[in-house]
Amino acid sequence: MVKSDDLALAEAIFKSVLVISPKHANAIYSLGLLYETIGEKEQAIKYYRQLLDIVPEQATKDVILEKLRNL
Repeated sequence: MVKSDDLALAEAIFKSVLVISPKHANAIYSLGLLYETIGEKEQAIKYYRQLLDIVPEQATKDVILEKLRNL
């Protein structure tokens, strides 16, 4: 899938958030989801793994681990 203008804008916004707040879980998850959606699996994996180090809840970690297994 090719990145649309909207996805490119979203990517830029989420990356800007991470400049200000490097451990912003929602921005990290959103980038992982964005890259997963457009088929950039390595990038998605990078952000999902980063998220595993941030989220404290095991239930959330389990969801992320399932996403990683499915990539």
